[in-house]
Amino acid sequence: MTDAAWMISAGGDAARLDAQSGAEVPDEVSRQRQAMDQLMRATFIDADVHSAVENVLYMLAHPATLADPALLERAATANRQEAS
Repeated sequence: MTDAAWMISAGGDAARLDAQSGAEVPDEVSRQRQAMDQLMRATFIDADVHSAVENVLYMLAHPATLADPALLERAATANRQEAS
């Protein structure tokens, strides 16, 4: 569980350092960041996505719960509907 907490607390720092240095990131990291972007944008428009993200940020749920395909699809759908 310590690794999960560290990942949440340091993930933003790692993304910022990559952007500053221009370093390429592995495809897996890029996909994770894209998924997190979808989730974070959807927190403003979908209460269920908001609750799932909030539970992870408050360390009430493991970050792996955000990789649930149904949750990711819900976030992507909410974002598409908001954009149209």
